[in-house]
Amino acid sequence: MESNMELRFGKDYHEHFDPKVYLNHYWSGVSAEKVDHNHFIMRNFHDAWSKMPKKNLRILEFGGGAKICNLISGEPYAEEIIFSEYSERNRQALEAWRQKSADAHDWSTYFKFVVEYLEGKGSEEVCIREAELRKKITHILPCDIGWEDPVKWPSSWSSQSAMFDVITISLCLEVAVTSDEGYRHAIAKLRRYLKPGGFVLMLGVSWRELLHGRPRKILYFFR
Repeated sequence: MESNMELRFGKDYHEHFDPKVYLNHYWSGVSAEKVDHNHFIMRNFHDAWSKMPKKNLRILEFGGGAKICNLISGEPYAEEIIFSEYSERNRQALEAWRQKSADAHDWSTYFKFVVEYLEGKGSEEVCIREAELRKKITHILPCDIGWEDPVKWPSSWSSQSAMFDVITISLCLEVAVTSDEGYRHAIAKLRRYLKPGGFVLMLGVSWRELLHGRPRKILYFFR
C-alpha cells in the first residue's frame, strides 16, 4: 500500500509545523501514576539538574521547540535562561506562554509533577516556580545548527555574552543532521558556547534502536 505521507525537511517547519497540534498530542500532561515518555523525561532531567554543583547559572536551551518542561527542574539553578529555537511558530508559542496569553499551552501538570511529586513541596511553590521560570527566560532567539554560528545573538552582545554554564538539548540534533560526522560537527559548534567546566544536558535517541524501529531515549550528562 502506498503511503500518502510526504517527506518534510527543515525548511518545511516554517510553513507546515503546527505547535498547537504537536503540544496537544505529545505534551498534554504528565502524572506520577502513569510512567510514560513524559514521566521519563521529567524525572531524568530532574535527576540530572540535582547533580549540578552550583547555582546562579547561565543556561542555553538549544532547539527547544515550543516546550519549557525540560527547564522546570533547572529553574532553581538558573540566573538567566536563553531559549533558542529554529521555528518561528514555536518561538511564538513559547512567547505566548511567557506572556500568559489565554491561548498558550497549559504546562501546569508538569510544574506540579516536578515541584509537588519530585520535590515534595506545596502548591504555593508550584506557582512560584512557574513565575520564576517566566522571569528567567530573558531571550527567545532564532537558531539553526546548519549556521556556522548556530544562534542568532542580539547584535549588541559581546562574545562573552554567548558563553554558558549549561547547554540543554532535547530531541533536536537527531532530526537536524544527516550523518555521524554532521552530529559530531554540531556538538563541536555548540561546545564553543560552553564555559570552561560547563555542562551539557542532552536528551537523545539511540540510533541503533531508531534504525530498527524501536527508538530508545537516553539522557546524556557530560562536561
